[in-house]
Amino acid sequence: MCVFTRAVHDPPDTATARSDIPARSWRITGSLFAVFVFLFAACGNPANTTQDPSSQPPINIDDSNLGSLAALLAGRGGSSAKPVPVTENIQLNAENWEAILTALASAGKYVNLDLSACTPSPSASGKGLRSGGTFDPRSNTDNSGAAKIVSLVLPGAATSIVDGSDTFGPDSLGGAFNSFGLLKSVSGGGIKTIGSIAFRGCTALETAAFPLAEDIGGSAFQGCTGLKTVNIPRLVTIGHSAFVSCTSLKEAGFPAVTSIGDYAFRFSALEEADFPLAEGIGSSSFQDCDALKAANFPQAERIGDNAFSGCTALITANFPLAERISNSAFRDTGGIPFTITLPQAAPEITLSTWASDSYEKTVTIRTPSSRSGYGETWQAAFKTAFGPNAGITLEFAELTEPGGQ
Repeated sequence: MCVFTRAVHDPPDTATARSDIPARSWRITGSLFAVFVFLFAACGNPANTTQDPSSQPPINIDDSNLGSLAALLAGRGGSSAKPVPVTENIQLNAENWEAILTALASAGKYVNLDLSACTPSPSASGKGLRSGGTFDPRSNTDNSGAAKIVSLVLPGAATSIVDGSDTFGPDSLGGAFNSFGLLKSVSGGGIKTIGSIAFRGCTALETAAFPLAEDIGGSAFQGCTGLKTVNIPRLVTIGHSAFVSCTSLKEAGFPAVTSIGDYAFRFSALEEADFPLAEGIGSSSFQDCDALKAANFPQAERIGDNAFSGCTALITANFPLAERISNSAFRDTGGIPFTITLPQAAPEITLSTWASDSYEKTVTIRTPSSRSGYGETWQAAFKTAFGPNAGITLEFAELTEPGGQ
């Protein structure tokens, strides 16, 4: 409680003193005003009693104070816009992981959680960080604490994220981060494998960084409509539907990918598909990516069914080693002129009979000057790759640069 008192001044007893009254009164009035402002700021504004969490040091948790996490959070801000930083340095066994989630649910505060220093459990199963390096963030009791985590750094000792088909207890708990409804950022410096459906439906997720990951399971990021940045430079295998419906993902670099599963990027916002080592493209991998303008696959031999169907902005595609173009690979791509680079020997074409839109399109085929097998029969079959109802005009041009560029 703040108490204000009135200052009492003895009256001046000399003429000299009286002549000084105006100046002294000004100084006293100014001083009292400054004191009032200070006291009001300190006591009259309740908002100042809670420190801005973004300017606070993290709450450091170890074995000695894990049980006090909820109480420690109670004295912090912790809104979803300004989460409280929390750093854990504990053995991340099932009991301790449940204790963290319970504390977050109890405190009701949002956090940026750093688990990088946590060590594995001695158990090869269960929740938390297993002895073999698998991280399982699901809860058998109360998942509401997971919804309080805005940013997450996985344990440095974690090498994989649990697969969605991996169950513990009588019922499947679904994807690893199924309950992390407000998770915006996730990273894991040691992760090499991301299990199936790991982040499926995490619509708030904006950034994902896994610098050592090589494999992504099926539907791992499916439906992550807020995902904008993906940093997985060593990725080799992309599972089916891994990034389907990632409607904010405009760019992603995967220089080491060799295999792209079916539906991998369908309905995504990619503007360019550049996969210098990919050997094959799964069915519908880029179907309905209506912002996609360029596709570069200098090593790809197989182009799956409907691989680029519905890509109405596609202008150029580079497939200098293609051996097979499957059914309706470029169906319903609209009337925009299209240039495709193909090898010297004409690739095998699967005759497409699936229904399609009616549109007119000019397609320029770039090949080496010594091309072979591109006769009328091949051309007729190739036109059906754009849909049987499309009016395709073919033109040929010679490559002027090595490597099909």
